[in-house]
Amino acid sequence: MIELRATCDHNYRNFLIDRLSLPNKINVPTRSDDPKWTSKFLDAFTRPEAEYYVDHDYPGWFVWGKDFPAYEVNPKQGLQFDEVETNARKTIANLLDREWFKSFFGYLKQEPRDGSPDRFRMASSMLLQFAFELVRDGLTSVTYDQLKEETEAVFEDGSDKHQHRATAEILGALVNAYRDSTPKNRDMMWAHVFPIVKRIFEEGLTPENSSYWSSFLHLVLVISSLHTFC
Repeated sequence: MIELRATCDHNYRNFLIDRLSLPNKINVPTRSDDPKWTSKFLDAFTRPEAEYYVDHDYPGWFVWGKDFPAYEVNPKQGLQFDEVETNARKTIANLLDREWFKSFFGYLKQEPRDGSPDRFRMASSMLLQFAFELVRDGLTSVTYDQLKEETEAVFEDGSDKHQHRATAEILGALVNAYRDSTPKNRDMMWAHVFPIVKRIFEEGLTPENSSYWSSFLHLVLVISSLHTFC
């Protein structure tokens, strides 16, 4: 809710009328007069170096409009918080020390006991995402290196399906928390997350844990941060 308030320009009226804004959202002008525009647009998806990110499909494969919304690759500034939001984030961050994350990670690894199905818990991963954003912004006492150590302690040898479920939830939260950050933060996150995921997909998938990692992919590739709302 804190981030949602910030995307509404700190104004509850904007929330009620669904008027949201993101600092890295831009409008890309099209070249409807250029017969090669569509092929150039599609060809850009084959190259890792991008001028902008396109998170949604828009009309225009045959007839282009004047522009379409996209997102800056390296935004000059992130989401801006006012005094109320900043104080709320600091208050929450003061509670999130290493012991808190260790305890929460341990909870994630527990076998479900309330009769609920054993599956990837989207709510837990999204809660962690916002906690990790406080770590990313330097508001907590815990560091990213300490989070790496705690994540490794959760996965252990990967022989148990609950280790996989908890790790998938944690890594999904890390990706979504750091994906829209600075290049330095993104590189740090991917240097940690990608080798783990690559190893699991090459060597560690089983019928018992594959659904967790399918949900992980759905979270990081389909459900993406606040872009979903705009």
